[in-house]
Amino acid sequence: QAEAIFISGSDQANYINFWKNSPVQKELNNAIRRGVPVGGTSAGLAVQGEFIYSAQHDPPTGPDLGSALALADPFQFQVVIAHGFLENPALADVITDTHFVTRDRMGRLLVFMARILASGDVKQVKGIGIDEQTAVLLEPDGRSSVVGRGAAYFLDAASPPSVIRAGVPLSMPNVSVQRVAPGGAFDLSTWKGTATHYTFDVVAGAIHTTQPNHSIY
Repeated sequence: QAEAIFISGSDQANYINFWKNSPVQKELNNAIRRGVPVGGTSAGLAVQGEFIYSAQHDPPTGPDLGSALALADPFQFQVVIAHGFLENPALADVITDTHFVTRDRMGRLLVFMARILASGDVKQVKGIGIDEQTAVLLEPDGRSSVVGRGAAYFLDAASPPSVIRAGVPLSMPNVSVQRVAPGGAFDLSTWKGTATHYTFDVVAGAIHTTQPNHSIY
């Protein structure tokens, strides 16, 4: 009978290991179907999309997966993608990532998207990266607004990776990026918003951006 549900941070592997295929998962999805708002921070945000970086192979006391390590080997042991935990129609074909600029996670989100495309499960995948002290407030129809101190990044990869093999740096062309600042809006149903647009080409593990200042953020 909850009127709102918020999933806390810490370790999303716990949610995948202990909640997936359980009554908890069933009731979370029942709540979404009833229109109950379901949100989360950090690990609780990481489990919101159809696809999830599960962190199931992250070392208990070691560092989390960094972008440089993921780009150098997209099949690195820690890169584990789960699927179908929460059933939010507005986040179909989407994977999210957190602490985005603060922990420099653009590269690893690109790797997650490349792995999903390479799996053949979908023909197009989208990513949402959200910085700390920032939120995307998402309505059921796909309209959203960005609030807080940082930005949200909406990525779209329609082309499959050109090189994706174990032990080989990733190459993937033509990834579209839209950066939405606080106060901006974005419609997930059309994948358009009040955003700064640029594109990436990933070549041998290096991210090449069309931004004039060469920044990936």
